[in-house]
Amino acid sequence: MAIGQDIGASILTVSLLLRFGVPQIWAEAVTEAHGTVLEQLGVHHVVFPEKDMGRRVAHLVQGSLLDYIPLGGNFAVIETAPREFLAGSTIYQSQVRRRFGVVIVAVRKSDGEWRFAEPDLLIEEGDELLVAGPARKAERFSRR
Repeated sequence: MAIGQDIGASILTVSLLLRFGVPQIWAEAVTEAHGTVLEQLGVHHVVFPEKDMGRRVAHLVQGSLLDYIPLGGNFAVIETAPREFLAGSTIYQSQVRRRFGVVIVAVRKSDGEWRFAEPDLLIEEGDELLVAGPARKAERFSRR
């Protein structure tokens, strides 16, 4: 339900959807208070598109992040260029999880294709990394 700007219409529509027994309701909220009311009514998933996009853009302009996807629970997936010290090492040799608390999920090679992060995959200058982990650690990793 994407009636966000008119809070009254949003609440009335959600009320009708609940009355009709809709099993899964996703609703847009424009403020925290609006989201709280929707949750109290019984909305299963409350989304904040403007707030979420604002956070995402803020992360992108801060540093070397190419993309940032928050997953909730303080966990994120980021796309970033590898730090210089990783170039020339394999995923296994980089020890990224042990050293930085994040996991390299995939690597985009110079041919533009994504490859799963197998232990023997070589990280090269110009590659892009898809990294997952706690948001703060992932952000810190991208700035190293």
